[in-house]
Amino acid sequence: MKPAQRPHGFPLSLFSPRCVMVRSAIVTISLVFLWWGLVFGQSSQEAQLHADNGLKLMRHGDLPAAVAELRQAVKLSPRDPTHLGELGVALGIEQKFAESDLYFQRALRFDPGNAPVRRNLAKNQWRLGEFENAEANLKEVLKAHPGDGESTLILGMVEEALKHFAAAVRLLDSIPSLTKQHPESMDALAQSYYQLKNQPAARQTLRGLLQVNAPPEAQHYQQYASFQVERAEGGDARAEARAYDALHRAISLDNSLARSHLLLGRLELKNNRVEQAVSELETAAKLDPKDGLTHLLLSRAYTRLDKPDEAAKEAAIYKSSAQAEVRSGRLRTRSTLRRW
Repeated sequence: MKPAQRPHGFPLSLFSPRCVMVRSAIVTISLVFLWWGLVFGQSSQEAQLHADNGLKLMRHGDLPAAVAELRQAVKLSPRDPTHLGELGVALGIEQKFAESDLYFQRALRFDPGNAPVRRNLAKNQWRLGEFENAEANLKEVLKAHPGDGESTLILGMVEEALKHFAAAVRLLDSIPSLTKQHPESMDALAQSYYQLKNQPAARQTLRGLLQVNAPPEAQHYQQYASFQVERAEGGDARAEARAYDALHRAISLDNSLARSHLLLGRLELKNNRVEQAVSELETAAKLDPKDGLTHLLLSRAYTRLDKPDEAAKEAAIYKSSAQAEVRSGRLRTRSTLRRW
């Protein structure tokens, strides 16, 4: 026998209390999803507007305002790897590398295959001296994208920092046109050749560093001199002569290079020309008051000149600077400082 029918043709069972409850629940859930979609869509659109404003401000050089806009984008859309990565980039430009890392890592949790974000994270890790982590991330990027020149360049410098000199040479030599555009990578290549006892290749690389037409000429002379000072402090007289020549050229081209005055002061102090050293180091301190190494060398120089008050003052500044660097997570220079 057929079940009794309602006038409109619906089975009687559809109007049972249980069926009514199920239908009511379905309607409620549908309304919730509709509401959530509207809210989420609105938040996503608003987040994109903040992100677009942030990127525009970043292009115009207003980093604080850009960071504020990108933070708002992330607040509205906290799981969007694009916004997380953009905020990481902005913080990296501000040299807030540790905080920048946090956003890159969050972005990778939602999008592990995002090569640009992983590369940017590795850049931060390289700058912070976290070379093993940088190496692992860059190798992962290159495994997925073997032709990624920028990742190859950074990995080459990371390998030099890890004293994997053969690997550094192999990587940096594989992208010669890109390596020549960056003095720091040319310096890493030259140092790797030098450590591998390939002095001709090291000298040729350093000559190439001086001939590069990209970053300013004075900067290239300074970079070249930095490497030569390291060798001079190891007892290489010819390197010392080249360092003096390069530093005088750098300063003649741009007298505002604090590092050039610092390096020249180091050489003068090494050779016991203390008054000349003080003159160069005081200039460096005026140009870059926050550089702790400059104040440390000034303290040593004043001690040699029997000026204990000035020496104590500079030592205190150095100590304060070193503590600030440790708190901020910044690295000090990799240069070896000898007690002359």
